[in-house]
Amino acid sequence: MLQKPSGSFFSTLGSTCGVLLLAISLAHAQVKTSVKAALFPPEPSEAVVFRSVANEGPELKTGEALVTHPVKTLEGATARAYWPASFFFNYKASDGHTYPCSGTLVGSRTLLTAAHCIPSSKVVTLFNQDTKFNVSCEKNPAFRRDDVASCFEDADCPAASDVALCFLSNEPIVQRLEVISPPSASLSIGRRTLISGFGCVNQVTSGGGSSLQGDRQVLTVGWAAIARSWSAGNALVQLLSDADLSVPKPAGQAANAQLCKGDSGGATYTAGTDESQWDQRAILGVNSFYFGRASYVVSVSSPSIRDFMKKQADKRSTDICGVTDATSTLCGRSLAK
Repeated sequence: MLQKPSGSFFSTLGSTCGVLLLAISLAHAQVKTSVKAALFPPEPSEAVVFRSVANEGPELKTGEALVTHPVKTLEGATARAYWPASFFFNYKASDGHTYPCSGTLVGSRTLLTAAHCIPSSKVVTLFNQDTKFNVSCEKNPAFRRDDVASCFEDADCPAASDVALCFLSNEPIVQRLEVISPPSASLSIGRRTLISGFGCVNQVTSGGGSSLQGDRQVLTVGWAAIARSWSAGNALVQLLSDADLSVPKPAGQAANAQLCKGDSGGATYTAGTDESQWDQRAILGVNSFYFGRASYVVSVSSPSIRDFMKKQADKRSTDICGVTDATSTLCGRSLAK
């Protein structure tokens, strides 16, 4: 979702964890001194319209990939079958440019996205299978789109609250609702996460650079690894690729994906390292921003974020999968064929 700054985010990393932590500290210091303006794009200047993955994309054979694994673009029949709760939109900002964002249905009438994607009016329209839904949104009141540089210190930061909930006027027809991970979800260094969103396809290559495949309004998923977490309740989580993370790598899927323009508001999942285990996925965080080769997501396991979601759901007498006591039977429903 961000305009990518020039220059490398990390200098060459050593092979030990100590060198890794030193490199991260230096990178944070660099950001603190070099970031003069907010990394988030301008606020939407008009009504936002979400559209579901079910409305877009040509029909492809199930399992067909447009981009070489492990950064995989799913569209058509594949995305509709396995990721029906995924939504996207484009909005026009005050600077005249158009920006994309993503979102995820996490309740029978609740959509999760990033606060920086929502207009000040908090009014949103959603289309699912050609049906129009009126939507009202609430941003986490702690979020601020300025002072991003403070997020690269070991302290609280406004971006660590970059979460919004949008509430639909009635229930859309979907086959599955995604589930929020529990407060006990592990944020251990090296843990595999599955990034999803409707952004461009950005893959960290083995040579240390990035391969940008271009903008596509199709769902993209790819693996990344947790590097660290901090801010209040470890709300802000940094994701890196294996190439930048000098810790033992678990068996299974390599991690070399990163957030890209359009992924903001989408979900980062906990999931097994094989596609056959994707049905057991749960949302670990909300995609917020990227800087250089690092991706940053807001952990939904953070006490402050869970408290915000619970209060909003109770206020509207609606459900959020994994957060409220009463939830829909579609929460985490298996779609395996």
